[in-house]
Amino acid sequence: MMISIYKNAPSPVRLAADRLAKYIGLPIGKQKSGEACIRIELNKGNNTGIGRQGYTIRSNRKLSIFINENNHEGVANGVYTFLRTLMIKNMKDPFGQI
Repeated sequence: MMISIYKNAPSPVRLAADRLAKYIGLPIGKQKSGEACIRIELNKGNNTGIGRQGYTIRSNRKLSIFINENNHEGVANGVYTFLRTLMIKNMKDPFGQI
């Protein structure tokens, strides 16, 4: 398991991912085929449904958790929201029931 961040992510995004990694104890790196992963990604196109700094968090059969956003501000918002949710629920396993 690991956390994967999109290429050329700015330092605020990397800081958010680093805080998430430290809390849940997962490394940041490149996802290997078939490996469970938290993927932090920019949307390929603008998702007008989530706004300028919006984000979506979704999972794929407990193999991957996706945090998608329209821009870099949304990336940090999504990562911090996910981290905050885990902390409130006192969970270290992001692939458990949230």
